[in-house]
Amino acid sequence: MKSIDFCREVLKEAQAKHVQETEVYMVSSTSTSIEIKDQKVDSFELAKDNGIGLRVIADGACGFSYSNDFSKKVIKNIIEKAISSAKNTTPDKFRSFPKPVKEYPEVNCLDKGLMKISVEEKIDKTKLIEKTARDFDKRIVNIRKCSYEDTLYEVVILNSHGLQYSNKGTHCSCSITLIAQENDIMETGWEMDFSRGFKNLDFEKVGREAAKRGIEMLGATHVETKRVPVLLDPYVGMEFLSIFASSLSADNVQKGKSMLGGKISEQVASPNITIIDDGILPEGIGSSPADGEGVPMQRTVLIQSGILKGFLYDLYTAKKDNTSSTGNGSRSGFKDTPHVGISNLYIEKGNFSQEKIISEIDEGFLIREVMGMHTANPISGDFSLGVSGLWIKGGKVSFPVRGVVLSGNILDLFKSIERVGADLRFFGRMGSPTLLVKEMNISGKG
Repeated sequence: MKSIDFCREVLKEAQAKHVQETEVYMVSSTSTSIEIKDQKVDSFELAKDNGIGLRVIADGACGFSYSNDFSKKVIKNIIEKAISSAKNTTPDKFRSFPKPVKEYPEVNCLDKGLMKISVEEKIDKTKLIEKTARDFDKRIVNIRKCSYEDTLYEVVILNSHGLQYSNKGTHCSCSITLIAQENDIMETGWEMDFSRGFKNLDFEKVGREAAKRGIEMLGATHVETKRVPVLLDPYVGMEFLSIFASSLSADNVQKGKSMLGGKISEQVASPNITIIDDGILPEGIGSSPADGEGVPMQRTVLIQSGILKGFLYDLYTAKKDNTSSTGNGSRSGFKDTPHVGISNLYIEKGNFSQEKIISEIDEGFLIREVMGMHTANPISGDFSLGVSGLWIKGGKVSFPVRGVVLSGNILDLFKSIERVGADLRFFGRMGSPTLLVKEMNISGKG
C-alpha cells in the first residue's frame, strides 16, 4: 500500500470516532552514516525510520499520539491514545488544522542523483577529506572525526479538511575535525559542507579548510584587554544569529520570552542588516513546498535594513495574533507536534569581501570560534563568551589569539554592524556572511 493510501485509511478510522478534526503525519526515511579513521571505515550505518503521528481535536482540545508500527491493531491503539490525550488536555480555541490550498510553491527538494551513488563512492569521498587534510601539512597529526551522512525522506500530511500533501527530499553533509601540532602546541581545526545533492559537496575543500584552520591557530597567544572592532567569521555570525532567532519566534513573543516583543516597525538592528527566513530558497536545506502542518512555505522578511517587520508563525500562534501562518510550523519527525521553527534563516549578504573589510581595520579581532554560545541569554541578549581567532594589525592578519573573553549584548551587537560581507554561507538551515561590529570589549590578560 502506498504511503498516502495508508494515511487515508488511518484518517478514515479516526474520523469514525466522531472527533472534530483529524491530522495524519507520516515520515519515511533512509539514512547513511560513514566515519573514516586512518583511511579505513571506522563505522558504517544504514538506518531506516518510518512512523506516523496522529493529532485529533475533540471537544476543542488537541490530542496526539504516534507509532512506528503500522499494523491494524497498533493503528487503532494510537487513535484511542490520541483521543484520550485530547480528553486530558485543556480546550483551546486557537487549536485547529489548516484548510486545503489550491497549489503549493514549486520547490525541488529531491536530488535523484544521490540515489545512484554507490556506498563505495561515498566511502572513497569521505576518505578523500581525511587524505586532503593530512596532505595539506605534516603538522596535521590526528583526525578526531571524519564523516559523511545522507538522508532520503518522504513526508505525507492528510487532514479531515481535505488537505493532502506529500513530498520527497534528500540532503547530505560531510565534516572533519582534526589536530594540528607544532612542538608541544596543539590546535583544533574543523570544516563542514551541506547540500541537497552529493555532487555539490566539495570534499577536498572541507579537508583543506579544516587543515588551514588548525595550522593558522598554532602559536596562539593572549592580548591585552581592550575595545576594538570585531570581525565575525560567517560561522560565528551564524551562531549569534541562532541566539537572535529565538526572539523572532511568535511563540516566544507571545510567552514574553523575546527581546523583540512590542518592537514592530522599530529599529532593532543596524541599517546594514536584513534578516530573511526563506522556505522556498532554491537548494536550501530547509526548503519545502509546505511546512509540517501542510501550510505553504514562503519567503518572509523579518528585519529589513534594521527595521523589525514581523515574526515567524505556525498556525496556532497565527490564530492567537489574528494573522496568517508564515509557513513555519516545524516538525523534527513523526514523534513531534508542530512548533514555530525556521526554514532557511539568514542575514542578507552585503558587498564587501572579508579581505576588503580586513584591509580597512587598523587594529581589530577576527573571531573564528566561540566557546559557550549556549550560555548566552536569549531573552536579555547578554553574553560572555570564550573566543579565539586572528588579530588584525595595519589592515592585515597578524597573529592567532586565544584565551580571551568577548562580552556584550546581542541587540547591541546587531545594532553596531558597520560592514556586511558578500560571503554568505549556510550551515544547515542557517546562514551568515562576515560581519564587522564597530567595537566590542575584549577581555585579555590585563
